[in-house]
Amino acid sequence: MALLKENITTKNAIANTKRASGKSELWEEVRRVISLPTRKRIEINLSRLDRVTKANDTVVVPGKVLGAGVMTHKLSIAALSFSSVAKKSIEKAGGKCTTIDVLAAQNPKGTGIIFIE
Repeated sequence: MALLKENITTKNAIANTKRASGKSELWEEVRRVISLPTRKRIEINLSRLDRVTKANDTVVVPGKVLGAGVMTHKLSIAALSFSSVAKKSIEKAGGKCTTIDVLAAQNPKGTGIIFIE
């Protein structure tokens, strides 16, 4: 069941980033990365996100956000999926978790978004 949910999420993300890619190279690159096979997708821990960002940044991760580490500041993160621990930690720090397709629809030009690979 989880695999089916991930496939739908991935298809929606690809469709919305394709619509937005004419307006931004960011979404074109995100679409390219999430179109890769599952075994080549990015997995990133909270500790790395905390290190490379600052408070109130908007970040897109074309893969999964994992819960290792501590989130010390507020972030808005869009990813294909989140571990339950990561989601709780981000929300506890005052941040927001969303999917890539929602962020692409809200910000088709990709302004002010940090792309993390």
